[in-house]
Amino acid sequence: DSSKDVRWMEMFLQLREYHGKNGHCNVPDQFKFNSKNLGHWVAGQRRSYLQKTIAQPKINVLNKLQFCWSRRDQQKGWIG
Repeated sequence: DSSKDVRWMEMFLQLREYHGKNGHCNVPDQFKFNSKNLGHWVAGQRRSYLQKTIAQPKINVLNKLQFCWSRRDQQKGWIG
């Protein structure tokens, strides 16, 4: 669905901006960025990854930002 893809890209661009300002993608769960719940979106991407429902191209672009795919990795400080 193209509207979902547009929304995903909008949130990805928010995450990229967050990463540029903070140097990481470890967004707190309730964090809002430009009045959008970026933390909730990030948690949703992790959940989709664990459930194997996220498309590989999305995984690839998130990996370019050194996205942490699990909370455990994030808490250990692992980025990758």
